[in-house]
Amino acid sequence: MKIIHLSDSHIGKDNQSMGVNTENHLDEVIQSINQIKTDFVIHSGDISHDGTVESYQKIQQCFLNLQSKLSCIPGNHDNLKIMSSFLDSEINIDTQYWKLLSINTVLEGKTEGYVTDKAYDKFELEIESTGKHTLVVMHHPPISMESSWDDSISLTNSKRFLDIVERSENIKCVIWGHAHESKTFNYAEKLFVSCPSTAKQFNDETRFGYNILNLKNNGYVELETQWI
Repeated sequence: MKIIHLSDSHIGKDNQSMGVNTENHLDEVIQSINQIKTDFVIHSGDISHDGTVESYQKIQQCFLNLQSKLSCIPGNHDNLKIMSSFLDSEINIDTQYWKLLSINTVLEGKTEGYVTDKAYDKFELEIESTGKHTLVVMHHPPISMESSWDDSISLTNSKRFLDIVERSENIKCVIWGHAHESKTFNYAEKLFVSCPSTAKQFNDETRFGYNILNLKNNGYVELETQWI
């Protein structure tokens, strides 16, 4: 199974966000994805830059051109109530060998991430109830980015999440956005992957892009970052 991971598109009601035309960038990304045979496209949040109705109308128009099924979660820039009128706001996909599952790390009004006890309880039950290989999608980094990124605005209460990952034989891969940086880690023998922004990176990388993940039936994950 092949999935595309997008993140941090930052489409606003104005053409420019963070000094770039983010709508044009997303259009280019969608054109690139349409050249790839893929099963699912996943967006891990900050789809909007300003959380406005106008931004989600533009986002919806952009994704009309996408030739694959799209599933999304919110980021800290998104307005969940408005977003939910236009797009998915959680991911729970079952296939023959894999389960794709999201956990909400967004705390309203905060840049940093936080998972409520209720969300952790729900997530843990879902992990325990499946016997399939599992890929977890979140917005905030659950571990240090080990870069110039400010880890204080990552997931601030990640200990329980990491405990669940360490105990679980099913979780094979964890993916996230927020950091605007492409990086891979090995944590507890699981693949941890941050996604580049479709808008602009926060490091010295001048390109924009997305990740391609091949999820093998045996639980192995192949990763490629596609730059534009």
